[in-house]
Amino acid sequence: NYIYELPFGHGKLLAKNVNKAVDEIIGGWQFDGITTWNSGSYLTASSDVNNGMGGRAGNYPDSVAGQNPNSGTGIHTVSNWFNTAAFANPSYTRYGTSHAGTIIGPGSFNSDLAFFKNIKFTESKYFQARMEMFNAFNHVNLYNPNTGFGGGSTPSSSFGTITGSNPARIMQIGMKMYF
Repeated sequence: NYIYELPFGHGKLLAKNVNKAVDEIIGGWQFDGITTWNSGSYLTASSDVNNGMGGRAGNYPDSVAGQNPNSGTGIHTVSNWFNTAAFANPSYTRYGTSHAGTIIGPGSFNSDLAFFKNIKFTESKYFQARMEMFNAFNHVNLYNPNTGFGGGSTPSSSFGTITGSNPARIMQIGMKMYF
């Protein structure tokens, strides 16, 4: 996160000796923000095939030899985020051979920004106008893909698909009086 007060106006580095009218226009500006970058989460594929444990534990699909779930042609799209051919359902009453955390989900980038204009009346009393932007650069941050293989011999139609994303840019303006 960051806060930066622009260096213009009375008592600042630049234009510190301007008249009061100019100072009211160019002084008192502030820029704030919170920026986050995240790599993708480690996800685990699941299977609906009964593992013979009486429903006490979930099941994994089998890993398919020679297939990497995070590489291949046509992956990392919303309709096919990972290589679904890397998994197959295990036979009835057997645990699958794939491991936890073998799929890497989509990463995210978000930047929330705010611009403030403070108009001081006294040292402790001032008016503030602000404009805030959440997801300011309108970057698409996808939800994690569906990791449920299903219970049949072929994967469910939603296996490996992403069905949503976080909200687009949201902007708001506001005013406050500090006293």
